[in-house]
Amino acid sequence: MAKYPDLKPQHDKFVRTNRLFLRPVTTKDLLALHRMRLNPTVMQFMPGVEKEQDALKSYSVRRIELMMAEDRFSFAIVLPDAEPPSEHDIVIGFIGITEPPEVFYMFDDKYWGGGFATEALQSFLETYWKAFPSGLEGVDEETRDVLEAHVHNGNDGSEHVATKCGFLHVSDGSTSSHGRKVGQKIFRLQRPSPS
Repeated sequence: MAKYPDLKPQHDKFVRTNRLFLRPVTTKDLLALHRMRLNPTVMQFMPGVEKEQDALKSYSVRRIELMMAEDRFSFAIVLPDAEPPSEHDIVIGFIGITEPPEVFYMFDDKYWGGGFATEALQSFLETYWKAFPSGLEGVDEETRDVLEAHVHNGNDGSEHVATKCGFLHVSDGSTSSHGRKVGQKIFRLQRPSPS
């Protein structure tokens, strides 16, 4: 694979949880993201499975660029082998905001069911609310104090993660996925009151 041009990380926030390390997304994460996007199991509740085998020619490039855009806020989720975490640790997922106010999270399917998504989302939310007291730049007045999770119907695991982190089911809708219209539930979380 040819080298992907280096882009400046979008932020300088690092978050340590009990088991995980959340760090800024870098262009070096392209292969990890592409591996997940090629996996039909990982992508079953996402807009579509990646077909292009060459990461540099794939839509995964655009996803990395969205995660690294200055007016967004995203992390690579790492399962550290040792302390301190190193660049050789395994990226097991991604979390962030690429389409405000919607939060996304995706994990390699080997790490489903172990509570990693809940742990990452709880830490992400805490970090986001502190880092952006007025919401992301460019977010309108109506949505700057809320975040949403859009969960495809049938994605019980993701629905459980959202509700466990305080999101409330507020409406139903539909979206396009794998070339067809699918139902989705919209969950919303209000910014916590200052303590």
